[in-house]
Amino acid sequence: MLETLFEFIKYKLKNVAAGYEVYNYVDKPDLNMNQLVAEVEQSLNKKDPFYALALPTRNAGWILF
Repeated sequence: MLETLFEFIKYKLKNVAAGYEVYNYVDKPDLNMNQLVAEVEQSLNKKDPFYALALPTRNAGWILF
């Protein structure tokens, strides 16, 4: 995933142009939120036990009010 981004940055550093440029970077495969969180946890070698509790806790608040 990062190899593509690094190649793009290397290309842009070698091909500097005047003015402003806007880019929308997209890399495949598309990841859902759980997959994205798992990738980040793995890359940081950390596990966040609290993110899974956020949605049920937030929904419980709506039920009470």
